[in-house]
Amino acid sequence: MQYTTFKIADFWYGIDVMKIQEITHSFPLTSVPLVDPFIIGLINLRGQVAITISLSVLFGLDKAEASNKKNIFCNIDNSLIAVEVDKIGDVIEVNPAQKKVVPSTIPESTRGLLKELYETPEGIISIVNVEEVNNKINS
Repeated sequence: MQYTTFKIADFWYGIDVMKIQEITHSFPLTSVPLVDPFIIGLINLRGQVAITISLSVLFGLDKAEASNKKNIFCNIDNSLIAVEVDKIGDVIEVNPAQKKVVPSTIPESTRGLLKELYETPEGIISIVNVEEVNNKINS
């Protein structure tokens, strides 16, 4: 499996490269009233409207400066979501033998949004379950 890695606060995460449509710099957002706090707005990406989410808010992490943000656009079940991240890392290929289960010490609200963990030479990468994130948006 290959994952695109990214950083939020001091933690590294990954998303399956097959789920990613595009990675861009930050775009202007259109605010949406009365939505969950992790939904930070809408982005028009060449005629496609994407719901933009903040995993830092969803995971309860510290926020970084807004000027350095990037967006990872994922196409999930014909819905386009943009995940706001602090820094883009590399595309990594992981060995299934390195896979670890998400520990029970991670809060349940976050644990359900992570698929698994991988130990890499650079540290631990938490794999985001973008399908579950999309379900959370639509619930």
